[in-house]
Amino acid sequence: MLGILIGVAGVGCTLILSEVLRHYRKVSPEFSRKFVHILTGTFIAFWPWIMSFGAIQLLSLGLLAVVLVSLKLHIFKSIHGVERHTYGEILFPVGIFIAATFAQSAWIYTAAILHLSLADGFAALVGIRYVKKHGYEIFGQTKTLVGTTVFYLFSLAITLLVVAFDGPEYQDTAVAILLWLPIGATLVESLAVYGSDNLLVPLLVVGVLNALRVV
Repeated sequence: MLGILIGVAGVGCTLILSEVLRHYRKVSPEFSRKFVHILTGTFIAFWPWIMSFGAIQLLSLGLLAVVLVSLKLHIFKSIHGVERHTYGEILFPVGIFIAATFAQSAWIYTAAILHLSLADGFAALVGIRYVKKHGYEIFGQTKTLVGTTVFYLFSLAITLLVVAFDGPEYQDTAVAILLWLPIGATLVESLAVYGSDNLLVPLLVVGVLNALRVV
């Protein structure tokens, strides 16, 4: 129960802080949105150490409900204020639910959510600086080579983290995972549009790590 309370309080404080930054510091909608994305996602990535997967599933559904209500009533403008068409804020809690449902270990869940928070978040923040000079379009959505590179480097670091800390389960498959998972995740993120990477990337990460984990 304490873990659930900590989880709710942490997410709530992040949302409130983002609204304060947006209102008083006049930060851009894209920055405030990614601020919530990175901070909240990184916090949520380590929830298995303070609560069960069942509790994470419950909280992810609660987060989805909050997002849907916020969209309807325009409550948290810091996560809805971008002009581009995206379902990312809706699919983010769905990605969390999927990771909590299918991940065979806490570290696999953590790897999947860190791909959403750190890899995707920093790729967007860095890439937006170069969008005018180095941008390209995928199905009408603008991407950048710089942002894609940042995503790959974060993905490689996250994959190395799970291979190193998830015990000996990957001793025979570590090289294959380190070689192919970051490439696959980067390709999915690059091709995914309208925020669908928040669903597809966790599916890929959990699926690959589950399949190559020797138990």
